[in-house]
Formats: sequence, C-alpha cells, structure tokens
Amino acid sequence: MLKYAGYDHIVIHGRAESPVYLLIDDDEVVIKDASKLWGHDVYETDSTLKKELGRNVCVAAIGQAGENMVRFASIMFDRYRAAAKAGAGCVMGAKNLKAVVVRGSKGIRVAKPKVLFHIAEELRNSLDPNVSQGIAAFSRYGTTSLLSLYNVLGCHSVRNYQDVIFDKMEDISADKLLDKYVVRNISCSVNCPLNCCHWWEIRDGPYAGEAGAKPEYIVINSMGIHLGVNNLEAILHF
Repeated sequence: MLKYAGYDHIVIHGRAESPVYLLIDDDEVVIKDASKLWGHDVYETDSTLKKELGRNVCVAAIGQAGENMVRFASIMFDRYRAAAKAGAGCVMGAKNLKAVVVRGSKGIRVAKPKVLFHIAEELRNSLDPNVSQGIAAFSRYGTTSLLSLYNVLGCHSVRNYQDVIFDKMEDISADKLLDKYVVRNISCSVNCPLNCCHWWEIRDGPYAGEAGAKPEYIVINSMGIHLGVNNLEAILHF
C-alpha cells in the first residue's frame, strides 16, 4: 500500500510528546492524536482506525507490549502479519507512535510491463501446486509442515530446550489443525498462488467462537512446544 501512495520507505525521527499515529493518504501526510488508542491491542486499534478512515487503509500498529517498550515487541500489519524481529514494536513505542496508516491510490508504473508479466507468469507456473508435490504440500500446510519434520530431526526447543523431541506432537500437528479448525486456506498476498495461510475457527469449548488467520510454525512452537503445551485450542487462543 505504501508504494501505491507514492513512497518507497518512511524514516521517522524523534519522539512525540504524546501518543500519535501517522496517516499517509497519497500526498497528504498528517500526524494525528492517538490518545484514545493508547492502551488498546492491535485488534482494537485496527478496527477503530478502519472504522474511522475506511476499510481501504492498511494499518501497522503496536499493542501494549510496544507501548511499554518490551524489547521483543512486534509491529502488526492489518492484525495478522508481523514485523517480529529486533523489537521494532519497541522502537515505535519509544517514539509514542501507535500506528502508521496508509491509503494509496496512485498505482505503480512499470517500465517494461510485458517483460514483467512474462516473468511473473513463469514464476507463477513454477509455484503451481498441480505440478509439484513439494509446492502442493506447502500450499496445504504452510509453515506448519515443519512441526512434524523438526520433531523427526530432533530440532525442537521442548520446554525451553530441555528436550528436542515433543512427545505429544499428534495433539498439535498440522493435520489436526487442518482437520478440526481450518475453514479455508488464504493468501497473505492478493496474487500469490500458494494460499499457504489458514483461516481457523474454534467451534466448541472454552474458546468457542474465536477465529483468526494462520498460525505459522513459530507461533505453535513458541506458545506450544517451547512451553510444553499440547492444547491446540489454547495455542490458537493466545
């Protein structure tokens, strides 16, 4: 979306005196008050901003962890995609920057569109799940395919590295996730043919009614295997 607004990147200097968010609407760039958003999680922040500004904006926001400058805090994009390395959310919190909101309508000019489309078509064909078993498996499971593989290889960090093989893998396996909770596969990018992400729903139990996108391998590993938790619904809830 940032590229569609006409920008390649943003550099933010200094620190606001009070919570703010940055609104980029094509050529209009405004710093706006975010006091009412401070203290809210990324889901609430995303919903509030899109209700006020329209559903056609992209929101990069921090939650309470970023606000309190937790060193491993993430920046969350449109709720579900994370910039999770190196504590980027902590940096936004240190700047009192709750969110960056972007709406772009300019499009992108390509110097040689025919060449680009030809290359894109070749790449798309190479990722066709119908022509590769490996691609088909990744399209079905996404990164959760690594759960069982790493268990076989002995690569897990079970109970904070007390072991490397999780003896209750069948309780949180990719197959169980797909069979019981996944409603459909989705894509993190409009034109990606893999659709390796998942939209899941919990239909019964204490977390009935909860739904969301993904989870990736790292979430199930961090909130499950690493902690010795074999309750998949609890992992999805967190």
